[in-house]
Amino acid sequence: IKEKSQFIQKAFSEPLWTYDQYQIDEIANSLLGEAKYTYISAIKIETVGQEVLFEKGQGELKTFLNASKNSHTKTKVIDIFKEERVIGHISIAITNEGYVKAFQDQLIIIISSALFLLLLLSQIIFYYFNRNLSAPMKIILKQVSQIQGEHYGHFHAGDLPEEFESISHALNDASSMIEKRNNDILYY
Repeated sequence: IKEKSQFIQKAFSEPLWTYDQYQIDEIANSLLGEAKYTYISAIKIETVGQEVLFEKGQGELKTFLNASKNSHTKTKVIDIFKEERVIGHISIAITNEGYVKAFQDQLIIIISSALFLLLLLSQIIFYYFNRNLSAPMKIILKQVSQIQGEHYGHFHAGDLPEEFESISHALNDASSMIEKRNNDILYY
């Protein structure tokens, strides 16, 4: 605001002094050009007698009053001097909506990326646990079901992780011992 204020004081002192409406309009309209982050959203130029020489806002903000009510907007009244005399007042509304919009856009990108990575990570974890825990457990449970159904033959489990391979071998051994015990009982 300070930087803009100094420029505005210098730019408008001569056109206000001479009441050059064309120059006032040109300079004011050029200040309303939209910048990327921080920009002037409205200008109101008045003489010392409060005669409005120019008033304009960007977009749907047609007046200085409407622009000054907008969130993220600061206002300032700048006195214009000529030969150490106040010759007019310029009210400006400066907004930083560009920063807010850029921050919101970045936040949306970050949240979207985080959600995508979370989904990807959950799929990787699901695949890992299914491959290394759930699928081998189903094979072991099938082997236990066969033993419960009194099918004591040697069960070939296929490719299992080392820990589950040990359990499968132990179940095969137990199955063989149960089968031998049952045969011994039948023999007696």
